[in-house]
Amino acid sequence: VVPRCLDRAVGPQQHLRTAFRQESARLNVGGLRCWPPFDQRIRPPRVAQSGPLNPTVFALRTPFRHLRTPFQSVSPRLRIALQVPATLAVVAWVPGNVAKLVLLVALWALTFGRVRRSEAALFLGACVLFTGMNAMALRQGIFRFSEPDVLGMPLYELGMWGFYLLHTRRLWPAPAAALPGWILWLTMACFALSFVAITDSLWLLVASGLALASAVALSHRGPDLVHAAYMVVLGLLVEATGVASGQWSYPSNPPLGVPLWFMTLWGGVGYFASRVAWPWFVRLDTADNKAEPHAR
Repeated sequence: VVPRCLDRAVGPQQHLRTAFRQESARLNVGGLRCWPPFDQRIRPPRVAQSGPLNPTVFALRTPFRHLRTPFQSVSPRLRIALQVPATLAVVAWVPGNVAKLVLLVALWALTFGRVRRSEAALFLGACVLFTGMNAMALRQGIFRFSEPDVLGMPLYELGMWGFYLLHTRRLWPAPAAALPGWILWLTMACFALSFVAITDSLWLLVASGLALASAVALSHRGPDLVHAAYMVVLGLLVEATGVASGQWSYPSNPPLGVPLWFMTLWGGVGYFASRVAWPWFVRLDTADNKAEPHAR
């Protein structure tokens, strides 16, 4: 149906509504409606007046726009929360490191959606940093992977820490803190070096715990502590899944297969990422007029 939309007396919108109403009534046979009624759906799309273009604003208003994909039907926060069981299922049950890497990248792309500059920097920075730290820790014999590919690690491990931090940031969003001072940088350096230089499990727990406690005593914002606590819980799930499925192991044979210093490792990473790294990464969003407000 192509109505004459140039009639000035009625107007194009009224012509479209009338034509669609007539065609919908003609196709309604036996009470079976072929598509939702159109007379209430012919509206121009709303476009943001300021700020960067949002691709979700330009959704086409078609007769089938009420159909939603499974990912669109889930709330954003629940979708982010479901990343953890889905990711751990891939790591534990999918055979082959290449297959795991492909599935994980596809899963993260579908569930994270649009990524800002600061989030991309956080993801890539974590991948680069922890690839180096893991390589040095593997040389020290702190732990080992059962099927390594490069630098003593499987391929999928190269992106796991970037996922952990971006997942935590999305699940527990908070304004960025003020830029950290040199003392926090010093405590973070001591914390990182403890996992590279110390091989004894007890001394590693003590040294990393002291560094983390010193940093928290200097600056203990609520959101930073929430990130640290959540990362401890996340670390427990990741470590238990990896050890139980035989993906990696610890040579010291600790109780339940996981050494106690995993709490300071995961909690410290969550704290320092939120308090030290994120205030710098979020400044990258200023070019897009989307910088988060800094806490005073």
